[in-house]
Amino acid sequence: MSRDSNKGRPARPAKDRHPGWFDRLKQGWLGLLHKGGEAAPRADGPTEQVAGAKRPSVPDTSEAVLLKAALKAVLDRHASSRAVLVHLTVLETALGRHGLRALDELPPDVLRRAMSQLETLVSDWSQGNLAALRARLTESLIKHGRANDRRRTADRLSDFRDSRQLQVKDVSESTFTEANARWQRSLTGQ
Repeated sequence: MSRDSNKGRPARPAKDRHPGWFDRLKQGWLGLLHKGGEAAPRADGPTEQVAGAKRPSVPDTSEAVLLKAALKAVLDRHASSRAVLVHLTVLETALGRHGLRALDELPPDVLRRAMSQLETLVSDWSQGNLAALRARLTESLIKHGRANDRRRTADRLSDFRDSRQLQVKDVSESTFTEANARWQRSLTGQ
């Protein structure tokens, strides 16, 4: 059963109705008029108002943009640095694409090598953005290190399998000498 929402009400004349999306499309508010085979926006209606309205330009001063700019300045000093210092180039690209999230997503080995390459290039850390980049890299490496420490701790926990564990006992000097001689023979094959 369909329900008629206009049941019992007189129909409004078409000129009093608010146009629906299809009507707006037909009128060209969202569509384009074709003039001489080329598409051109309509000069009347809301499209012109929206196009004419200027948005205030807000400079993008996010930290990632500043860090990338500082790294770009360092890499631009040397002509072939991007080809040679691949890890710094990867870091620069990742900062541009993903922002600060890139520091969490790049593998720790890449970050470590990028940090090493950056430290070889930069001798004066007084420029604030370079120091901030170095601090962010260090912070990210510490975070990755903690995550790896948790994984390594799980690997170190004993599962009580004697075949994998080293057993240490106190022995006499003669027993040690005998074991050492057997070990030497196994190495030399005599």
